[in-house]
Amino acid sequence: MTRAGGRFDFDAAGPRARGAEETPSDDALPPDTVGVAALARRIQLALKDAFPRRVWLVGEASELERARARRSKHWFFRLVEEDAEDGRTYALGAVLWAGDVRRLFGRGGVLDGVIEPKDGIRIRALCDVDFYPPNGDLRLVVRDIDPAFTLGRLALERRRLIERLTREGVLEVQKRLEVAEVPLEVGLVTAENSAAYRDFVEEIRSAGLAIRVRVVDARMQGEETVRTVCRGLDTLERLGVDVICLIRGGGSAVDLAWFDSEEIVRRIAACKVPVWTGIGHEIDTSVADLAAQTAYKTPTAVAAALAERGRAARRGLDEAVRRLARVLERTAAEEERLGRSVERLVRSGRRVEDELERLARARDGVVRSGRARIEVAARDLRADGRLLRSRLTHALAVPEGAIAALGGRLRAIPVRAVLRREREGTERLLRGVRGAAARRLERARERVEASDARARLLDPAHVLRRGFAVLRDVKGRVLKEAAAVEVGARVEVELRDGRVRARVDRTEPRRPKEPNGPKEPVEPDGAGPKGPAPRASETRRDGDEEGGEGARQLEIW
Repeated sequence: MTRAGGRFDFDAAGPRARGAEETPSDDALPPDTVGVAALARRIQLALKDAFPRRVWLVGEASELERARARRSKHWFFRLVEEDAEDGRTYALGAVLWAGDVRRLFGRGGVLDGVIEPKDGIRIRALCDVDFYPPNGDLRLVVRDIDPAFTLGRLALERRRLIERLTREGVLEVQKRLEVAEVPLEVGLVTAENSAAYRDFVEEIRSAGLAIRVRVVDARMQGEETVRTVCRGLDTLERLGVDVICLIRGGGSAVDLAWFDSEEIVRRIAACKVPVWTGIGHEIDTSVADLAAQTAYKTPTAVAAALAERGRAARRGLDEAVRRLARVLERTAAEEERLGRSVERLVRSGRRVEDELERLARARDGVVRSGRARIEVAARDLRADGRLLRSRLTHALAVPEGAIAALGGRLRAIPVRAVLRREREGTERLLRGVRGAAARRLERARERVEASDARARLLDPAHVLRRGFAVLRDVKGRVLKEAAAVEVGARVEVELRDGRVRARVDRTEPRRPKEPNGPKEPVEPDGAGPKGPAPRASETRRDGDEEGGEGARQLEIW
């Protein structure tokens, strides 16, 4: 650097600075001395040479919420990073001009529709490295933000947390707790006076149940979320409520990411009271939801589940009351019937007593009457005994001479000769019976043999062997009359060695016999009485020597 008429030339460091401020000639500056403005411009030019293109930077946003709260068009914040090597925290100022704010965050103030700018989020930003000479500020001018980086990092951390908690069994602890059938003491952790709080309370109130809600106000987003939520869980657990409800309305993925905090999840798992969650919209699921005893899609759904339990219990109680009333009615009816039965039993008992008394009197009368009759009978028996004894004595007094005469007559009878004559007569009678039986058997055998001969002559098989046939219709019935057969009908002809199925082509009536005897039929072709024999398919009825009027001759083809 050389001095030339109050100007400084930066030959080695970069382009030459023109128009440097002149100093009074009488106050000449010492050599190698430059002004602040010149140095600031030199720094600006040097940074432009060092960073000719925009740079992608990764850091954690800080003071971003304060910049939004000022509602200024431009957002001034800081990008912070802790160095892993020396442990120091490095920070650079950053600015997002109003046009870029509108382009990136839109009217809703949410990046890419999912990321809300909050302190503590880690972003990847495309920046211009800029130095503002008037203030000497080195700042990063943010031109673009990569939402995929922020979301991907959050998702990766969330997945790793879920895997670690699953291995430790933390997510299953609450599942083993049982909820009271009707939770009447309900603890609520949420932002008081929020939409989620109002929806929850209104749903409980509309159910018309005696449920008392104890509310602990907590931050549902931001750095205070973890501390206030854990404090609310501690407070409600000490109060001994039946169930704790942790609810929050919908929000961006970054807002709901606070409920992926490991500290909140472990506090839920350690809680001795069942915790129900309703965080975000229906499509959102936080790690806190996974650790809860039961997770519902929305805060209103949590309140609806509580109300439904109460209504179900009330329905069960009403049904129990109705059943008890029916039981009481049946019991009263049974008591009434039992009273009537007791009255009938009392009346029956009285009748039984009267009947027993009557039977006792009758028994006494029977006993007295029986004794009198027995005495009379005894006197009669004694008198009859004396009479019988006297008569037997008289009857047995037979003279001994009469008995001796009877014995002599018996000994004079020739017993053996009588027996011999009886035996001879019996033998003659037996021989006569045997001869008569043999003759009758012989005559019976002759009659059986004659009947067997006639049966063999009349056997249809014997007739068939003589050249005749049996004609049946399709139902197997024997056709005995030609008039019963129609032209075109199907018939079955049974021959000696089998059966033939045929169709009736025509029928011819049998001519009556001449007075002087039958004449041989004359065939149409002039054949005489001894013309050609009938065809094999022609049949004649057996025994039709005198064919009457209306008889037919069948020709079957």
